[in-house]
Amino acid sequence: MKFLLVGQMFSQGAPALIAKGLRQHAAVTLRAEPENSYDANAVKVWLERDAVIESPELDEALAAFGLSVETIEWPIAIGHLGAKATTKAAAAALREGHSFELCAKWHDLSEAARTKGRLTQHSNGTNIVEVAS
Repeated sequence: MKFLLVGQMFSQGAPALIAKGLRQHAAVTLRAEPENSYDANAVKVWLERDAVIESPELDEALAAFGLSVETIEWPIAIGHLGAKATTKAAAAALREGHSFELCAKWHDLSEAARTKGRLTQHSNGTNIVEVAS
């Protein structure tokens, strides 16, 4: 299943990491977040340090957030999956043939439910998380 990554701008440093330092097909950890006040079906996406390629460009981009690779607490949350189906992001994901709403079974597992996925950046600027179904 493929999901659109959303909400990167709400995680300090995530835009810099995604734009300047992310390995293609980077491994990510997904955790159910049923206490999320915006969306009870939300799933937070976490990135480990080994998914990042360090470079002067990344250093500069992170400095704009007052961060460096060394000062980030790893893993770092870089966004969410599973926003409400009525959002513009959901409509865009559906138009491109990506899944958006998550199965209820994710949240039946427990609030600590975790799985692994892969984050891929597409040439059109979207970030897609792929999870084995």
